[in-house]
Amino acid sequence: MTDKIKMAENGLGSEIGSQEYLATEAINLDFIELDHAEYAIPTVEELPSLESILTEPDCTSLSGTDDDLGAASIEKLGSSETTSVGSHLSLNSLNKSSKASQHPPSGAILRHVILKGISAQILSASDRVNAGLASAVTAGGNMLVIGTSHGLILSFDSSQTLRWCDQEARHQGSVSALCFNHDGSRILAGFARGLILMIDSSDGKVLRTLTEVHPLDTAVLHVKFTDSSKVALCSDSGGSVFELNFTRVMGVRGCDSRCLFSGSRGEVCTLEPLLLNNLPSHPLKNYTLVAMATLSKVIVVCIRPRMRVLLTHSLSGAAIAPPQLSWQLVVIQAADASRVVDPVLALARDDVVHFYQVSTEAGTRVKLSPLRRMSFPYTISNLRWLNPRSLVVLDTQEKLHLLDVRTQDSLETLDMSRVCISYASSHFKGLCTGGNVSKAMALAGERACYNTVITFGNQLLLLGTKSLHAVCIRTWTERLQHLTMQGRFPEALALGLSFYQDKGKAVVGLRGSKQRRKRIVRDTVCQVLIQYMEQLNHSSMTDNTEFDIVNICVDYCIQLENTELLFGRLWDLVSETEGLKSSYLCALESPLLNGSLHPRLPPLIVQQLFILYDQEGKVDSLQTIAVLLDIDCLDIHQITTICRRRSLWEALIHLQTAALGDFTAPIHQLVPILQNALTNTKESLSRDILQLGNALLVYASCCLAGRGFPRDTLPEVMSQRAKTDILRALLSQHSSLASDAERQYPYLRTLLRFDAKGFLDVIAIAFQEPEFTSEMGLRQRQRLIDILLSIVLPSTPLTPMNSDYITDEQRSLVLIFIVNEAAGDTINLEPNMLIRIVEVLCDCSSVITSRDLKSEKENAVLGLLNSKKLRNISDTTLLNLAQKANLFLLTKECCQIEI
Repeated sequence: MTDKIKMAENGLGSEIGSQEYLATEAINLDFIELDHAEYAIPTVEELPSLESILTEPDCTSLSGTDDDLGAASIEKLGSSETTSVGSHLSLNSLNKSSKASQHPPSGAILRHVILKGISAQILSASDRVNAGLASAVTAGGNMLVIGTSHGLILSFDSSQTLRWCDQEARHQGSVSALCFNHDGSRILAGFARGLILMIDSSDGKVLRTLTEVHPLDTAVLHVKFTDSSKVALCSDSGGSVFELNFTRVMGVRGCDSRCLFSGSRGEVCTLEPLLLNNLPSHPLKNYTLVAMATLSKVIVVCIRPRMRVLLTHSLSGAAIAPPQLSWQLVVIQAADASRVVDPVLALARDDVVHFYQVSTEAGTRVKLSPLRRMSFPYTISNLRWLNPRSLVVLDTQEKLHLLDVRTQDSLETLDMSRVCISYASSHFKGLCTGGNVSKAMALAGERACYNTVITFGNQLLLLGTKSLHAVCIRTWTERLQHLTMQGRFPEALALGLSFYQDKGKAVVGLRGSKQRRKRIVRDTVCQVLIQYMEQLNHSSMTDNTEFDIVNICVDYCIQLENTELLFGRLWDLVSETEGLKSSYLCALESPLLNGSLHPRLPPLIVQQLFILYDQEGKVDSLQTIAVLLDIDCLDIHQITTICRRRSLWEALIHLQTAALGDFTAPIHQLVPILQNALTNTKESLSRDILQLGNALLVYASCCLAGRGFPRDTLPEVMSQRAKTDILRALLSQHSSLASDAERQYPYLRTLLRFDAKGFLDVIAIAFQEPEFTSEMGLRQRQRLIDILLSIVLPSTPLTPMNSDYITDEQRSLVLIFIVNEAAGDTINLEPNMLIRIVEVLCDCSSVITSRDLKSEKENAVLGLLNSKKLRNISDTTLLNLAQKANLFLLTKECCQIEI
């Protein structure tokens, strides 16, 4: 083999002068003759071979990377998510540069690196053996192959070592297309002058030379293997697509070609077969699908088992916008909540992308269903899937955009202009074949980079004219590390929380069940949180920055459900500094109130919280928190003292019932305070006293209904006890510190004087409970009514100067309540008492200030009349009472009765 040199299997790219690995035959390189004297070129006895030239290390290094390529975190390209071919390609650099200004731009999500070993040898081949510029790239198995503009094919292994070099087709012009088969054993190489080679990837041996499979006056634009290594596809600059069927008869390799699509019906710019070899089984594995894109439409055809068209989709766009096709297997949730793994085709042109799902009906009919449409503010030059949720788009300004397909969000953008991407414009223009292409095809090829921007596993490879670049999504841990190394802790924590809450985008490397993923993320993000906490030890930080750190740390400890870190390490860091401690304690309020923080705090922290809020006068918040927190984490003496001093009645009642289990204490201890205020206050009551009275009414209502105060539920046993205890306390004949002048039932009298209507509403609600509807309950009801009557209709009337005096309005409200109960047959009233009640309700001697009260009184008497309870009162007497009180409805009713 005189036109090709094979490299040694153990790699010659790392040592100079390894002569035992050099090929035995030299290559006639056709050098230009130079004047040796003018250029001071020393004479040599033997010309160097191609291997020795390419494997000689360069004295200068290429651009550095954004990270140390020797770091363990990125030892392998593609190791982040899948076991694809990309996982075998190492990023170990042969040369490292310390020039920060040369680092390629990388983001928090995307990592951009230069494969420096390969790039060095591309540059070396171009400079030393006139290999030309890089023009095409492909990858498969554990190999990566690059074609050059002068027809050389360079193969590299996973350590970026040159394994072999083929230059058999240098006379065929630029390598315009490359492709591996599914197992990486074969390579198809297309050339600008129409030749196609099949090469053994292990040693570079040419297995087939295809010269007549398509018109030779056209450049090969694409070569693609299908799932079968015996079937491939190619397209040329004439816009035609051909199916290649490889044969081997009696040991002789051959190839049959048939035209799938003629360029005379529309010129195909790109094609992509659907590859399903990585799936163990799928209904589509028996089919061979090919997507082809012209400038005006996309055609999806099935070529196996029989030829038929599955989809046509119209395209439009700028003349320089090349159409794009890309397949990806995606987990899709159906309408019935089931999940299926189906191929999704992304097809695009200009600034619009359409997505189609491929599926089978009844296992026989293949159909493509539209999923969604995305539009962008830029023109697409290349489009590739990185994983089932992430798409990368290269625009015509050489900016790379990472997109989340489900949310249609743009996650990150990188400027790739320094890559110097190799475009296929010369191939589309047919420069090597006389330029016999249409103007539309030539324009579309201006930004065509189908064979130089490719996916390799879950990485994107970008071939520059003199270098090879890789872009991949950082693993979720690398993204966190990237942000923390730059001191961007809030961003890192926000990102980690999105992973923890399963809301992250472009997540790579996080596997397992949902619970396992949450546990792993929580542990990792908490380590970031600890690093952020340690910033509090830096004396150079400003107060505002420290307060922000404390608030953020508290927030994320709670959202990550790590109370051990919240009440342990973070508290230890802030407890010695008053400002930080105050900020920490205040930050606990909001999560306590919204329920995100469990109301069980360490007693020491609760003590400090109450001291701070007491000092700052945040009494409303203090009371709310005291009621909310578990009793066993409170210092009862401390909080009781504060509540009494600050008149925090709700918290005090809650403590007495929840902590001590005493449902009578609030009545015995707090009603006398209300009674004294009513007796001694001539003007309007203070805000504190109003709050006390309202709290007592709500407390009585809760207990009579068997509920906890102010919002808790009670166990069944405690519920019955609360009802019994509160009723007994309210009906107490005397208070615990009664004087000789105290009248009976002071608690009932006080609550009636404070808010008669409100207290009667409490009793009305309590009467709905089963305890007041049974036989014993009805007796209790009757007893309570009798007591109320003795209070509002005493045998000896009280003067307004008496501290227990009940106003006419309060008396009327009580009597209306009693009359309504009597009308409902739940209580019994003596006839004389009933007559007295009616006379009081119809008494017009008092000044009635409320129309509503007058109406209520009239309706109450009407209720008695309609329920036949006024038989002991003559119609004439009742009519006279109604007329004197101007109760017109009652008067009308009495007149109708007389008639």
